[in-house]
Amino acid sequence: MDRYHIYEAIGRGKHSVVYKGRRKKTIQYYAIKSVEKSQRPRVLQEVQVLRAVSHHLVLKFHAWYETQNHLWLILEYCVGGDLLGLLRQDVTLPEASIAAFGRDLLVSLRTLHAAGTLHCDLKPSNVLVDEDGRLKMCGFGLARRVADVAAAEGTPGQLSKRGTPCYMAPELFAPSGLHSYASDLWALGCVLYECAAGKPPFVSSSLSELMEMVLGEAPPPLDPAVTHALSPAFIDVVFGLLDKDPARRLDWPRLLAHRFWVESGGSGAGAGAGGGVNGGEEGSTAGGGHADRSRNRNGGLSGSELRALVEASPLPPQPAFDAFIRSASLADCFAASASVSTSPRHAPTDSPNAAAEGAGAVAGGRGGADKIPGVSGRDPRDGVRASGRVAVRRSSVHTQEVVRLSTIARNNLEREEGGAYTSGRGEGGIG
Repeated sequence: MDRYHIYEAIGRGKHSVVYKGRRKKTIQYYAIKSVEKSQRPRVLQEVQVLRAVSHHLVLKFHAWYETQNHLWLILEYCVGGDLLGLLRQDVTLPEASIAAFGRDLLVSLRTLHAAGTLHCDLKPSNVLVDEDGRLKMCGFGLARRVADVAAAEGTPGQLSKRGTPCYMAPELFAPSGLHSYASDLWALGCVLYECAAGKPPFVSSSLSELMEMVLGEAPPPLDPAVTHALSPAFIDVVFGLLDKDPARRLDWPRLLAHRFWVESGGSGAGAGAGGGVNGGEEGSTAGGGHADRSRNRNGGLSGSELRALVEASPLPPQPAFDAFIRSASLADCFAASASVSTSPRHAPTDSPNAAAEGAGAVAGGRGGADKIPGVSGRDPRDGVRASGRVAVRRSSVHTQEVVRLSTIARNNLEREEGGAYTSGRGEGGIG
């Protein structure tokens, strides 16, 4: 670490601090992340992913070092901070900006999947903004190789690797649930929804209540004050990604062919998703300047070109997920929510919450109540019936199962605080 000048802290997590740094005798700036050695497995997991995926929309990894008490990661410095910070400031974004950001996320997530890796914790705090207003995916501490995902992943001991509850797909709360391309696409839908609404689709200060909402309630329709400025194509793609049934949820072919990407402007989709292997070298230039999220993306790909390029990189098969789709456990998971419509298009809902407070992973709550730290005591479901949201009557057996799972999830997820790179609330990345 004697090769770097270390400046002010730009982010803190439960187990990490991120500093702005500069390599000595150069003008190259980096994000230098100091992580406690107790987090070695997650550090190694993140390093493995960053080394395996080389793409300009994935955060660049340069090097890592080990000292007596800490592990140090030398990462690309993104001056715009994370998407969460941007949403905290602006609350909501116009559809043009969401479309441009969505294309970046589409390309980076497809790049990751084509490389055989699932993100497992996609959320605004795991997305960084560079000096050109482009989004860089990061926060791979919970990532899993597709080949490593097995049907046994749904055991209680695996719940600690499931990510941040507000962005977790319904099937991940099932005892035999497992990560898949579909669960990452659900999280993408949550992020797009949050960009338009100012908060994730499901928010609660109680983990068990949040699980009940994710499993048994339709995603709340967007506020009419927001909806009038959004195209039907955008609303359709968001709620298509938020279909509770992973077998019906928008998959990659249908998502890439969706009319929203064409209607919102074919150019600006970003570079191809083919992504090479082996990370860049430490001498690469780091960014500077200010993020401009509204700028035009010149030189991007049209929708058809993006689809053709992406489809040239086939996705690895998911035998465990395919078996899960065919299993009775999936039917049991949605038995209580079979009557819920997942496509409320234009009905009113609660007003956007700038803080998007329920997005944090669980931390604490040891006193018996399953409160999510950092979330206000207000019930986000106040005015449910007035807003037109559909509620489902749940059986006592189903409720008991949710309580049991929430207790397990709370105990296993409470260590998932920490930032992806900059400051964030209760993150599931390296902390």
